[in-house]
Amino acid sequence: MKVALTPACWPGGGGGHVVRCLALARALEAEGASCAFVLSSLGAGVLARLGWTGEVHGIDDEAERLQTIHGLGADAAVVDDYSLDAGFEAALACPVLAIDDLADRPHACALLLDSGYGRAEADYAALAPGARLLLGPHYALLREGFAEPDRLAREHARWVFVSFGLSDVEGITARAIRVLRPLAPETVFDVALARDARSVDPLRAMAAADAGLVLHLDADVAPLMRAADLGIGAGGGMVWERRAAGLPQLVVTVADNQRPMAARLAADGVIVRVDLADPAFEARLAEAFTQLLAPAARQAQIDNPNARCDGQGAARVARALLAIVFGSA
Repeated sequence: MKVALTPACWPGGGGGHVVRCLALARALEAEGASCAFVLSSLGAGVLARLGWTGEVHGIDDEAERLQTIHGLGADAAVVDDYSLDAGFEAALACPVLAIDDLADRPHACALLLDSGYGRAEADYAALAPGARLLLGPHYALLREGFAEPDRLAREHARWVFVSFGLSDVEGITARAIRVLRPLAPETVFDVALARDARSVDPLRAMAAADAGLVLHLDADVAPLMRAADLGIGAGGGMVWERRAAGLPQLVVTVADNQRPMAARLAADGVIVRVDLADPAFEARLAEAFTQLLAPAARQAQIDNPNARCDGQGAARVARALLAIVFGSA
């Protein structure tokens, strides 16, 4: 079986789409499928950085994307791009898994995945008629290595993990470190970001004078999350990585599509959140961080029964897609 995966990726964003499609591709390969990526040259570079050595086809526009997928003779396609809707999906002429977070456009797909917290079938009833819906963090697309189920909050937060994923919007990583580092000078800050991120140079300068500030460029973040006492980063897929690792988290919403889910999670005590767009952002960030230095606050997140994520979502989605293709759904 051949699956074509076509995630979005654009300058300054979209890395999360590539990351989650890669997790699904790995799970599909484990089930015996062959996977090919069809995406922009920027996305191809992200894939290479993440260690993908399989089939990749670079494209420049939607027409070329459609033509390339047809040329592959794919048995199924995975579409993860907010700019594409039912028109593109219907033209693929094979079973489609659509990955969505927004519930704002029609789909022509056999499967629809939205791992957002609080999603309900009613959100997609009129948008994806006839599709099987895979909803909630049970289906979050994570690669292996994050799950750390038996966590206990230590009295002192010895390690703080900071990562805003592959995107470093407005140099948010360095900005956050400047605010937070003085609040916990005895704590080690493990900071993970892309080698070409905007914050790398200022963070290198800070780290040169601070042994407790450790940079990890293009690193495997799973072991860093499992070892940390507190995680800080953006919304989106990394919320579920931190949740699977049992890591208490301070979420900074940096994009419009992250805000609704983060608000629901914060209301139910799963995360503490601040918004990059808040005029008082730095004060709110410092306040939230100070709150989570208390072990009771971190343990409350660990013990919270809402939005559990066991890290096995990619395997579940892979099996669901195979069942659709082979007619056993």
